[in-house]
Amino acid sequence: METQPTSRKQRRYQQEKEEIMEVAFELFSKKGFRAVTMQEIARRSEFSVGKLYSFFPNKEALYHAIVMDKVQHLHRRVVAVMEGGKDVVATIQAAVRTKFEILLANRQGLRIFINESQRVLLGLGAGLQEPIKKLHQDALSRLERLFARGIKEGLFRAADPRLYTVALDGMVNGLLVEQAENPDLAPFDIDTILDVFFRGIAHPERRRP
Repeated sequence: METQPTSRKQRRYQQEKEEIMEVAFELFSKKGFRAVTMQEIARRSEFSVGKLYSFFPNKEALYHAIVMDKVQHLHRRVVAVMEGGKDVVATIQAAVRTKFEILLANRQGLRIFINESQRVLLGLGAGLQEPIKKLHQDALSRLERLFARGIKEGLFRAADPRLYTVALDGMVNGLLVEQAENPDLAPFDIDTILDVFFRGIAHPERRRP
């Protein structure tokens, strides 16, 4: 089925919506959700308050739209890496690097990602919990399949691939939390961290000296 071309009005609507979301994201990242008002977002984005409410019924809806947009973008980028590689180890490492690069590109925005991830784990965040959890589980399932493939190919020690998946995911998220809580901290050397991890799970016959 052919995709219907968007009209000029639809393109303008989408452009204005994205402009509002970018300004709001910057403000939420710097000041936190509670400290930001719709009036401030309208002033900074150079739209009227009424215009903002024509896109989003309230500040919570705007915040939810921003979080989902960022999380979906991250998910798409990471999944594209996981689906495009042939070498198991290189593919997993590239996916982790991609996640780090995207999230560390905006240290203040990283706090939003960490806060929402933790709220999902705690069963909080009405309206965001299920969609974020679904995307996270999808990424974990893909990662688990890569580890299972690596075990089958003799790259990794025989173990439950879910164990490797949860261990790597937990390690990566722990490092991101540390970066979020200490914004002045220099970025971790992700290559060294990945090397330590993969040395630990490597099959004894393939382990490097």
